[in-house]
Parts: sequence; structure tokens; C-alpha cells
Amino acid sequence: AMLDRLIAFLRASLAGSRSDSQSLAAEFARLRDYLALMEVRMGDRLATRFTLPTTLVSAQIPPLLLQPIVENSIRHGLEPQREGGRIEIVAARDGDALVVTVRDTGAGATDVTPTVGGGFGLDHVRERLATLYGSAASFDLAPATDGGGGMVATVRLPLATEAPAAAVPASATTCNRAP
Repeated sequence: AMLDRLIAFLRASLAGSRSDSQSLAAEFARLRDYLALMEVRMGDRLATRFTLPTTLVSAQIPPLLLQPIVENSIRHGLEPQREGGRIEIVAARDGDALVVTVRDTGAGATDVTPTVGGGFGLDHVRERLATLYGSAASFDLAPATDGGGGMVATVRLPLATEAPAAAVPASATTCNRAP
């Protein structure tokens, strides 16, 4: 089972490197693969929950945008805690925006403010959003305020339900055979 998840994650990573956009359902599937691998390592110290409304399944998102955020939650939030914790990934629509939150119940951070903090992976998320969407997108990382500890990462970007023409591989438009 672990090898199946690893293979699926690696295939998606390779495919994602060739595309500018993918469905939110595909992004969530890759996160499930990644978190399944982490569950093998962490055992019952890791619990996960995904919320993806059916109305947002086809929403477009840059490939593997959320993976470094989830990895950060595990590495800096859950792994340092003996008891582990939970990661929740929630997609929602806010007017013309897609909002995805990654919330962990981990160790939290005292030196992270809502606009500053994180390392290379989170900086890369900010840079990708700025390059792709300019000021129309944002990434915020802040301590959770609901009393459960941990951190909340929030990605906000323009809601699009179709991949840009440049993001659709040529073979996808000409291939009519079933896999």
C-alpha cells in the first residue's frame, strides 16, 4: 500500500511539473497520497481530514501548491509533539475566490506572525502565487485561534473552474482512447 501511494505521488509530481494548473480534486488526491505515506511513518500519531465541496472539485489550482504547506505542518507542527496531531485541509469559496486552509493541531509557533514566517517551502508558495496571480492571491500563516493549538495556513486565489489553454497537454485534447 505504501509503494502504491509513493508511486501515485511521484507520478503526480512528474505530471504536475508539466502543467500550470490541475483540478482541486487532483490536488487533494495527491495530498491524500502524501499523507498516507506520512501515516505509515507516524502511525496513529497522524490524523487527517479533508473537506472538498462538490462545487469546487473542478476548481483549478497550481499543481503541488499545497504539498509544502502540509509538509511544513508535519515537520514543524506534528512531529515535535510526542502525541502527534491532526491536519485538516478545507476548501471553500468566498465570492470569486478559492480559499484553502491547512490547519494543524501541532506545536504552533511563537515567532510567526500572519504575514511573516516559514522557510524555503513556504517562501516558494508565496513566490508562486505572486508570479501567477500578483496581488489577486495571498498566503497567510498564523497561530490557530480556536484553542486547539497549532497553525493555520490560508491560500486565497482567484476561482477558476477550467484549466488555462496553456495548461492542457496537447495529448489530452487529441486522445480518445480509454486508459
